[in-house]
Amino acid sequence: MIARHLFRPLAAALAICALATPAAAQDDNPVCGPDSFRFDVSKIGPHITGQWTGTAPGIGVTMGVQTFTMTISMNNGRLYISDGARKAELRPVHGTRKALRYDFLKGKALPKAAHAVDVSVDDFGLVLGCDMNVAPQFAWTFGAGSRRSDGIYSFGSPHHALGTMWNSARGAREVYLSR
Repeated sequence: MIARHLFRPLAAALAICALATPAAAQDDNPVCGPDSFRFDVSKIGPHITGQWTGTAPGIGVTMGVQTFTMTISMNNGRLYISDGARKAELRPVHGTRKALRYDFLKGKALPKAAHAVDVSVDDFGLVLGCDMNVAPQFAWTFGAGSRRSDGIYSFGSPHHALGTMWNSARGAREVYLSR
């Protein structure tokens, strides 16, 4: 809910500008620029390393809004996320990007209650000057077995990302990352 309320005015105000000049805006975006369909971790990594705040709505047994901080860092040419004691590699998704707002466990779209932002994925990209179909996308996994969680983040800019995360308890939600 927090990200929905913060992002709605930003999306409304910037969508008008983004719709007018999406190509020009995309040229200035070092993360989701014209060559991002064949991105290089060593080139994208420095633009997305650092502290991030994530917001994800809870549905079902995970009621409420989950807010968390994490760090993205580069080590030996690889990207990692950590949230304190846990650390996982951010693995680049090559080829066709994974669907956002999709529950990979249940094989269907996430319900609207699980969306972290009230705008469409296309509008989100336009606001950031990004074609989300070619945005750099990374997958991650924490844990294993009954204590496993997975996710995908699509970076629309050096300061904003949208993704999906799910866990072994069969819960899934959208996550909005910002800094």
